[in-house]
Amino acid sequence: VVSNQKKIEKIGFDYNGFLFQKIPKGYRVQIYVNQQDTPKYFSVRSDPRELESIPFDNKALELKDKKQIYVTIDPYENLTGLATMAVLEIENVIENQYLFNIPVNSAFIREMPGKNMGIKTCEDANATLGIIWMRLGEATRISSEDNCVIMEAPIDDGLVMAADRLTLTL
Repeated sequence: VVSNQKKIEKIGFDYNGFLFQKIPKGYRVQIYVNQQDTPKYFSVRSDPRELESIPFDNKALELKDKKQIYVTIDPYENLTGLATMAVLEIENVIENQYLFNIPVNSAFIREMPGKNMGIKTCEDANATLGIIWMRLGEATRISSEDNCVIMEAPIDDGLVMAADRLTLTL
């Protein structure tokens, strides 16, 4: 006899009151908006249970109150396509009209000849403009410096996990 818990695990699993279902490229998250009977969905690449060990600075929760958010990188840091995936993970949740509905754009922290990309630094962060500086660092973590959220990892793949940690904690 299969227990109810095992049946639920085959369908998905509950995490903080949300149903997570395994899909080919990660997990589909089921949410109910404004007491509606029909669920809405978004996806993340990481199992949320595996993200709990990533340190998270609660100052990053202030991103929920911003009117606009920029994810900024150093163009000379040689980040790969995985970094782009990390940005898309952030956009997928923060821009979602059923969740935060906050516009997210990309920027560089400094100019790069031949690239027409806006420049945003931590100094641009204020009460309405959020800055997430995505960079390589010694450990995977979400921290803050002044009004700026720092999302870092030793390798690009860790940035995707950090992005999921950030969005699922918001």
